[in-house]
Amino acid sequence: MGTYPRYITPSLEPFDPIELARETEEIVCKGDARKYTDFYATGVYGGIATGYTCGCCLRCVFCWVDWSRDFPEHYGQFYGSRRLTTEFTNRLAPNVMINTDKTRSVSLMRTSSMLIAVQWIDL
Repeated sequence: MGTYPRYITPSLEPFDPIELARETEEIVCKGDARKYTDFYATGVYGGIATGYTCGCCLRCVFCWVDWSRDFPEHYGQFYGSRRLTTEFTNRLAPNVMINTDKTRSVSLMRTSSMLIAVQWIDL
């Protein structure tokens, strides 16, 4: 690929999304770390958390994401699995619904290709 395809313009050359995915991966991944721009947590559904990642191999015309999709090298910070788990746990803990009968409360969070289960037992 000649140059990294950015946002959609009338002169945007067709590109191979698989090749773009490989180029994006080189920018946004280092070992087990991935670039994230922000995190969000709320108490709905018993507590959910979201990690906003950088980069994408598609250029959908109606996509609502910010510039981190088109310029992933300029946005976000790298979070390894341990740091990411800590970030989610810290943000999610105040928003988790605690069962009144003292049973287990488990929240599942999906981020990229990783599924994290955070358990609070005998709260």
